[in-house]
Amino acid sequence: MLLAFLSAMLSNPSSRDEAWVYMKTNWPTLQKTAVSFGGGGAVSALDSFCDADHRREIAQFFAQNPAPGAERTVKKTLENIDNCVAF
Repeated sequence: MLLAFLSAMLSNPSSRDEAWVYMKTNWPTLQKTAVSFGGGGAVSALDSFCDADHRREIAQFFAQNPAPGAERTVKKTLENIDNCVAF
């Protein structure tokens, strides 16, 4: 339930930044469920960011905080942000 709420908050431009801070701060707890289905939901919702600074921050975060089972989702999320920035 929390991940669905977090995903919705990450997808909403008005709450995205606060939700990202929450996700980073609480990652050790969230990770247990966030990656259980390949990162669908909260991890994939990060692709709602569309700027190079957040893209770097997200890439750095997952480089330092691996998401076993969600590697493809992290990669796809970063690709989606790249496409958005390029567009």
